[in-house]
Amino acid sequence: MTVSRFQDSKAWLVDAVGLGRDALHVHVGLAVMLATALLLRCDLRSRWPVVVVLIVALAGEIWDAIELWRAGGGIDLAENCKDLASTVFWPAAIMLLARHTLLFGTAPDRLDDSEASGDGGEQPLE
Repeated sequence: MTVSRFQDSKAWLVDAVGLGRDALHVHVGLAVMLATALLLRCDLRSRWPVVVVLIVALAGEIWDAIELWRAGGGIDLAENCKDLASTVFWPAAIMLLARHTLLFGTAPDRLDDSEASGDGGEQPLE
């Protein structure tokens, strides 16, 4: 089976960091979430960092499936779904905790109507 540059880069990262692929999915999801929040200047209650994590994770899994199929291998949908869940779980959990608990310092009852409905949380960080 031919290894692409993308797959080779992922294997190098696994070796360099010393973590398994599953653990790297968790770290990549959190890194993408935090980088997106910083770049978009939004807080952790915002849905946008999680949306970006989901898009990045979906793109990576689709790329993996296409490369595996082109190399003559079978697509393992269960593995792709597990990787997707591993990448998105903690960013989604952090967003929900930030929106609905005091864990991140903002009381849910202090959110305005648009934020409480799930449409908000996009104020810039100060």
